[in-house]
Amino acid sequence: MEKMTWELRLTTKEKENLVKVQELRKAIRNFLERQGFLEVNIPVIFPSKSLLYGGIPISGQIINGYLCAVMTPFIRRWLVLGKELNLSRVYFIGECFRDEEVDQDHYPVFENLAMGVRYEDYRFLMKLIQEMVLDVLKTAGQKDIGEWQCIPYFQLGSKTDFANIRTNNEKTLKEYSELTAVLSRPTFVTELPMQLFGPARKISQYTKERAELFIRGIEIGNISTFLTDAEELLQWYQEQDIDFSQYLLEKEHLDSVSTLNGELVTTGAIGLSRLYMVLLGLNTIKETVPFPYFGGD
Repeated sequence: MEKMTWELRLTTKEKENLVKVQELRKAIRNFLERQGFLEVNIPVIFPSKSLLYGGIPISGQIINGYLCAVMTPFIRRWLVLGKELNLSRVYFIGECFRDEEVDQDHYPVFENLAMGVRYEDYRFLMKLIQEMVLDVLKTAGQKDIGEWQCIPYFQLGSKTDFANIRTNNEKTLKEYSELTAVLSRPTFVTELPMQLFGPARKISQYTKERAELFIRGIEIGNISTFLTDAEELLQWYQEQDIDFSQYLLEKEHLDSVSTLNGELVTTGAIGLSRLYMVLLGLNTIKETVPFPYFGGD
């Protein structure tokens, strides 16, 4: 007997959920267009790996590089490109690729939304993302996902002495994951420590304008008022001991964003596959992926 292909094995409910995923994407696009955002394109293949996320290498006769692992650097470069044209709101929806283990909220190919604005700080995008999620809830067939809240990171009970920690220390990241995993309500964790994740505008000596969104304990996305002061941005990269010959993308990003000269620019990224999973009440991110060729049955 011939083995049935993936789509022929699906239940009616599974098919309905996959169609709803497509409808949710359309609803998100419609919301952003109503807010004056322009959809832009970015490369799928980068010339070098990402500093924070690495990348999946590919090789061919003409193209050698890494599949897209992070989108926001190019969103910021779009805002640089459009500066003299008064382009102030842009977004991109597409696939990201990370060579990760498959589990409830990880899959090596996933859908992502990256967005960027000029003249606004990270609280503007936090408010916009909350409005977007509430707007598309009806498409998912839900009325409510709980009361939203904002909590500064240090109010979660961190025991780390951040005065003596390097950026993205493994122990610190583990503590962060444990503290945020219990956030069942939609929660923006704000005022993150300087030593967690990428560069952002300072709030104090130890905190910066970066927030991460969690729903049902799952990280959905992040937002930051980016660090556009040229000297401070260069200092951040120097503190990471980056070999720019290995990270060409980071050097281009530094050179581009430094031209903004302190201008207010905010970017954010939303893991749409995770958002779909949460809004549709699915058990795993893989259930949002049509024709999932990775991760077994």
